[in-house]
Amino acid sequence: MLEPLDASAVRRVGPYVLIGRIGAGGMGTVHLARREGTAAPAGLAAVKTVREDACLDAEFRIRFRREADAARAVRSPFTAILVDAAPDAEPPWLATEYVTGPSLTEAVTRHGPLPLDVVRALGADLARALRAIHGARIVHRDLKPANVICAAAGPKVIDFGIARAFDGTALTAAGMAVGTLGFMAPEQLDGTGSVGPASDVFSLGVLLCWAATGRGPFDDAEPAAVIARIAEGHADLRHVPNGLRELVGACLAVTPNARPTTDALVRAFDPRAAGERPGALFARSDEPFPWPAGVRELIGTYEAKKREVVAAAPLVPAAPSAAVPVPAPPDGPTQRSRTRVRAAVTALAAVLAVTATLVGVRLLARDDGDGKGTGAAPSPSTTVRPTTPPDPVEPMANGDNLGAITWAYPEPGTRGAERPKGWKPWRATAGAHVAGCVLGVDLLVCSDQQGVEARRPADGKLVWRHTAPVRSGGAVMTAGLSGDRVYLPEGGGVLVARRSDARPLAHWPGPAGFLPELAVAAGGTVYIAYEGAGGAGLPGEMLFRAYRESDGQRIWETKVKEAYPNSMTPAAGRLYLTGPGGTWQLDQRDGRLLVVGRRTTTELVGPDGTFYKWINDDTTQIRDGGTLRIRGGFPGRPLTADASTAVSLYETQTETGKLRELIGSRSSDGTVLWRTPWNATGFMDRGQALVVGRRLVLINGSGIETRSMTDGAPIASVRPASWPDPVAPLTLVAGDVLFVVKDTGLWSVRLP
Repeated sequence: MLEPLDASAVRRVGPYVLIGRIGAGGMGTVHLARREGTAAPAGLAAVKTVREDACLDAEFRIRFRREADAARAVRSPFTAILVDAAPDAEPPWLATEYVTGPSLTEAVTRHGPLPLDVVRALGADLARALRAIHGARIVHRDLKPANVICAAAGPKVIDFGIARAFDGTALTAAGMAVGTLGFMAPEQLDGTGSVGPASDVFSLGVLLCWAATGRGPFDDAEPAAVIARIAEGHADLRHVPNGLRELVGACLAVTPNARPTTDALVRAFDPRAAGERPGALFARSDEPFPWPAGVRELIGTYEAKKREVVAAAPLVPAAPSAAVPVPAPPDGPTQRSRTRVRAAVTALAAVLAVTATLVGVRLLARDDGDGKGTGAAPSPSTTVRPTTPPDPVEPMANGDNLGAITWAYPEPGTRGAERPKGWKPWRATAGAHVAGCVLGVDLLVCSDQQGVEARRPADGKLVWRHTAPVRSGGAVMTAGLSGDRVYLPEGGGVLVARRSDARPLAHWPGPAGFLPELAVAAGGTVYIAYEGAGGAGLPGEMLFRAYRESDGQRIWETKVKEAYPNSMTPAAGRLYLTGPGGTWQLDQRDGRLLVVGRRTTTELVGPDGTFYKWINDDTTQIRDGGTLRIRGGFPGRPLTADASTAVSLYETQTETGKLRELIGSRSSDGTVLWRTPWNATGFMDRGQALVVGRRLVLINGSGIETRSMTDGAPIASVRPASWPDPVAPLTLVAGDVLFVVKDTGLWSVRLP
């Protein structure tokens, strides 16, 4: 239980003011703290300092830093977020999100084993936590009840990954293995096998048995007997209830390859995830977590104790710091027109936490930490002046596990509307699944799960690659392009790099607790969307910032709860955002919140800011972008739109089968202008319908088809060699050339 500090206690660790003692473990002491300059409860963190009797040599600090950097990439509602770390401090320390509640150890010890339905819900959420941890290439190594906090919203896993840094220190040299006897997999105990994700699955099986029965499956008075039983697979599951015993037994298989994956466990434990509802595998349920009454009361006791300790904490004088001038916001940038803007933003973006490091490149500036203060002056290293003016348009596409999002296509008469010089059809393979691309006149820059790579649009040849750690749940930040600059993910911030070779020029640090998701350059301003600790679209704040391209000055920042960072769409002088609960519009000049539309989500944003909201299978509403008032509607589901016409797909079931129609409607009021049968089969989603000039481009498994935007009449069609079934592709256009990205494949073909 949280305790106040005594009179002789240390009051400050790094930028954190200590206000209470949480406890002590084998590797150090944990305190409740708040970051200087922030107020409770928003600024609270759990700060762990390393024990002084550990062998804190240079090798330890290197491991500590490496593991902390990796742990930052884990961004999940089922884990405590690592927000800060100081491997070189005396003593080293790290700060994580403070989770209010008892450990699972205390909850079960005080109130007895958990009911079956609670253990199944616990198993699903802990499997989700492990999935996020393993996605960052981390193995927990010490999953046990003491490392699970029972929060009101559900369980959260703590202390993941960092234990590995202590391997080989005085703590382990004296006989303290990394792990806890009884919860360790056979390969952890005998040292002959490779410790990996399956080792954590084994520990999860032990934990669930313990939560359901109050006993571990290998419990014995003699440690040697415990080790022997684990090695031989002699688990005692007699008291584990039906509906759980088989799954626990599978987790406890002696051979790692025989254990289920975390995805399989989520589906087995959670009926929602076993169905077809998208996103259920990864999301926390909207329903309250079914803690028993006694555990809920215990959580309430922890909440009350936290309030008491925070209120009683003595004031600690702020550390001296130099005053930082806050410049007045500059005149707002002039937003150039971006035609054929399409944002499909109803689906939860699967692109979660972003953390990236440029291999072999020195970090140019440190994180500013608190992220407070609109317009705060950046450090000198953030200033860089472009030597080449921005291109007229940088087409951009992004995607998620439910579909693709396309923001812009080149305007007629601009360089981006020309075919790349020397172009010929090509195909290439990326190093990992691609989830975001931006196309310039000389570069196609795509983000995947391992970093960002740039290719020549003319022939697909690789120009450079910016390597980043594998992130949990998806790809790194979608890069931005403008002039002779490229904007890349770098840790929690954004790296300003030279477009030609990705050589770093400056660094825009990001605030603690946020990771960059998307960069969009428009009208001399770079807009950065950051994902918050709760995950994209989940409860919690998302952050949006604007930087001036000419000198790197931050112009403004705004926080919006529950928005999808990847939905950020510039159009008509505004930034359009959407999320599961509504839509928001920010002024591009100063970040002011102009319009909030609760329960008004959108499938499509037109080039003039018009909203197209799909009501059901039969109808799409047209809403004014400035007021969100309904001004008309048309049949079907919206696919794409230009300034005058919106195209929808209308499907009806007849006696002879499904009838599909393409419908063109006036974007101002929904008047149907034309409708034509469309016999293509297969799923049609965003990114598969584009407007290029006055041509409608349709992309499906049969190939590429063009039609007239005037009357919907067919123009031409083609099926390129080795053509995939591009459900939810990323699509970009330069002149009469189409770029299609699907999974790890990239195609560049001429429009028919």
